[in-house]
Amino acid sequence: MRYTVFSPDHEILGALIISYRNSVNQQNYHDLYTQMGLDNVQPDQWYPFQRLLDVFNALAEREGAMMDFVSIALASVMGSPMPPIFEQMPFDQVMLAFNHSLEGVNRGTDYGYTRVTEVEPNHMRIDARYPAPDDLLYGGIYGYAKRFLPKGSKFTLRYDESTPRREHGGDVTVMHLTWTLPESTSV
Repeated sequence: MRYTVFSPDHEILGALIISYRNSVNQQNYHDLYTQMGLDNVQPDQWYPFQRLLDVFNALAEREGAMMDFVSIALASVMGSPMPPIFEQMPFDQVMLAFNHSLEGVNRGTDYGYTRVTEVEPNHMRIDARYPAPDDLLYGGIYGYAKRFLPKGSKFTLRYDESTPRREHGGDVTVMHLTWTLPESTSV
C-alpha cells in the first residue's frame, strides 16, 4: 500500500470526498469510490481517511494518475465554497490562510500539516506532510493560484528539486509558488 494514514483515527469530512469524487475526470475513477464504499457519502459525516487513500492507491496503478490527482484537487478548489473574504484579500494572505486548510476537513491524532511561508514578496514555500498523493496537493495549490490571483497574473508552481518529496522517501514535500501581478494591480 503506497498511501497510508499516519494514525488510524484519521478521518475526513464527507464534503471533501464528494468534491474529489465529482471532479472533472470522474469517469476515470468513479468506480473506485464505489468499490471502497464511498459512493453514498454524506457531506456532514466523517469517514476513515484510509478508505479515500485506498481509492488513491488504486488510481495510482492506472495510467494518467498524476493528471487525475491534479485535476481532482483543482476541480475541488475551483468548485468548493471558500470564505468570501478570500475574494478581497491579497493573494499572499490567502496563501497563508492555506496553513489551516486541513483543519476543517480532517481530524484525528496525526493527519499531517501544510505550512505556507513567505520567502519573499510573490514567492511562497509550501511544506506538506500529508498522507495523500503529492500531486493532489499540487492541484490544490494550483487551484488556489488560479482562483484567487488577480486576472492577468502569471504564476509558476514547482516541486523543490533539492528536497526529496514524501512520495520519493522524503519527510515532507516542498513546493514553491511564485507569481507576477498584472501591471495595473499592486500587492
